[in-house]
Amino acid sequence: PGALAALVQGHFAILKVGPALTFAFREGVFALSLIEQALCPEPSGIQARLEEAMLADPGYWQPYYAGDAHSQSLARRYSLSDRLRYYWATPVVQESFAALLANLQGQPIPLSLLSQYLPVQYQRVRAGTLPNTPQAVLEDKIADVLDDYAQACT
Repeated sequence: PGALAALVQGHFAILKVGPALTFAFREGVFALSLIEQALCPEPSGIQARLEEAMLADPGYWQPYYAGDAHSQSLARRYSLSDRLRYYWATPVVQESFAALLANLQGQPIPLSLLSQYLPVQYQRVRAGTLPNTPQAVLEDKIADVLDDYAQACT
């Protein structure tokens, strides 16, 4: 937030929000996928589907990630530049994302798993300010980034 505020104070005209939002979305989805793996006998496999989509169409990431196969795999999943954002709309990833949410619907996420993988959202669920649903938890994770940008502009 401090760096964003400095940009605003320096009259920087455009604060690029997109990559920060998709990065937070990825963090939230990956956290939910780990929760899903702990709870569901047949998880969605969303992380594997994303990797498959990226390998099938490397144009969005390959020019940006150097190194051996392992280094590239880590970068595809966790790079701060978030090249993964270009693959969310692929049909196989969309199907897997829908399966992830469906697998976690219908019962509250166990608090111990929420605390392990999404500790900020865990605190809000415990405080009663956030519903304990996968969609609400994911949206809240993303909203934290929007809050950083809003705070920088005030």
